[in-house]
Amino acid sequence: MIARHRITSPGAPGTCAALAGGPTSWGWGCASFLALVLAVSPTSRAHASEPVAVPSGLSVAYHDVILDAQDAGATYRFRFVAPQIAEGGADYQAVAADMDFLCNEFAMTRLDETGPQAARIVITLMAQPVEFGVMTPGVTQFFESFSIKNDLCIWEPF
Repeated sequence: MIARHRITSPGAPGTCAALAGGPTSWGWGCASFLALVLAVSPTSRAHASEPVAVPSGLSVAYHDVILDAQDAGATYRFRFVAPQIAEGGADYQAVAADMDFLCNEFAMTRLDETGPQAARIVITLMAQPVEFGVMTPGVTQFFESFSIKNDLCIWEPF
């Protein structure tokens, strides 16, 4: 069983959306999607729209984190807005080092020690805020998945 929680910062919308891939035979979707704002969470030290300095120098702002808790460990999805990646802007090569930096220097320092043990971190850069799980073909997004070993993010190709 997978429990999904959206952990948002003050002022970030806690909207409910169908999960990626849409509803499945397990009944995932808006009805089982639980939106929470936790007092002690990865975002307790980060606020929506918080600017984050990255190696490329692009303007990147923290948006939110979504927690997928599973028996095998939790996946924390840290999402960031980077307007410069919009169509015709910075390409993936320009932000690849930023994705690693965001995992190791931002996400790893914000994992909640009292929450589910992190098995994976997914970093998302999006040209503008989008609802999680809603297809938005007009918005450029980059994703990277990292496993956690010895308190470090280890890149995993999809």
